[in-house]
Amino acid sequence: MNLKVKQSVTPHDEGRWNWSLWLDGPEEELDEIEYVEYILHPTFPNPVEKISDRSTNFRFDARGWGEFSVKVRVHREDDDEVIVLDHWLELDDVAPTSSAESISTKQENLRLYLSSGVADIEFAYELKEALEHDGVDVLLKEDMSYEQSLESILETQRRSIQAGLFVISDVRNPWLIRDYWVLAEHKISSLVVQIGEPRELPNELNELPRFQVKDVSETEQVASSIARRMRELL
Repeated sequence: MNLKVKQSVTPHDEGRWNWSLWLDGPEEELDEIEYVEYILHPTFPNPVEKISDRSTNFRFDARGWGEFSVKVRVHREDDDEVIVLDHWLELDDVAPTSSAESISTKQENLRLYLSSGVADIEFAYELKEALEHDGVDVLLKEDMSYEQSLESILETQRRSIQAGLFVISDVRNPWLIRDYWVLAEHKISSLVVQIGEPRELPNELNELPRFQVKDVSETEQVASSIARRMRELL
């Protein structure tokens, strides 16, 4: 089986993107497909989209604001077995590359400040581990000593933090907003990882690049996408 999921993305407005997914592979394999199901994030009005148009390589078009994992179920004619493919929707127009390799050629020891609420600390540690595997040094808020503060670190080691990352499931967390303003005052760009159901974010965070994940199982995928987006911010 040599089928792959391809995508195209174009900016829309106010942080939203038009995007498309389709199958790529040998013509003889594509001809054997009866239809394709795209399993989207459950917050979509129709989270399961069935496409049977072979002439477009089973292309599906949509619009959204967040990155997430799409499961693609390929149903072949006269075959009860379903082929399942996974694709991480990347909302930019940069071709995927090896995150660790690209980061090392851009600048050594890139560092990201990760802030989360207590309820999300397990996910934050999982994400930190995945990001470090992708070549990004992560300063987790919970790893700082009692005497340290984000302000003091930025004042004494300004170049040691290149971006901020906010993990959110409960948006009613005043510490996240405080950390955002500290980073913004030092002209440091930030990103958001939102866990579970999308919710309206505070105004300060609403326009930031956003990654939508369901749970801890998606940390490796979102980490690679964050590492790539981090390079774009620098």
